[in-house]
Amino acid sequence: MVAIALVSLGENGASGRVSTRVLGTALGAGLLFGVFFALLGQAGEAAGMWPVLAVRVSSIAFGLAVAARAGVGLRLGRPVLGWAAAAGLLDSAANAFYLAAAARGHLSIVAAIASLYPASTVLLALGVDRERLRPVQLAGLGFAAGALLLASI
Repeated sequence: MVAIALVSLGENGASGRVSTRVLGTALGAGLLFGVFFALLGQAGEAAGMWPVLAVRVSSIAFGLAVAARAGVGLRLGRPVLGWAAAAGLLDSAANAFYLAAAARGHLSIVAAIASLYPASTVLLALGVDRERLRPVQLAGLGFAAGALLLASI
């Protein structure tokens, strides 16, 4: 948890104030990610990859319903559409790998490793956007690497 908090700190993370609404939203998102991973891990090997398809179909339907209710336009430019499609494919692949690993291994280890996704986001920002990492984020990456090693023992 410390690793995720440190890696996720933004530009004003060390000195900026966090509202209770933002904190509640972050805690709710974390809780729902945990529930999602736990439910996906309960699918069992016999389910195959159908749970991943069900997750993708339901998330698209939910997203379209939210967009329609909010009156948000869904037109994306060609470059953005390509990135969105790549993100969706990679997310589905990650869910499929998680499902396969959870069916064949210990859910406690697989879920702990999967929860380190903010570290990959920071590394992508470093590689793609050439963002500079703050020392606190580097410490978070170190904690994440340590947690990964401890989870694998």
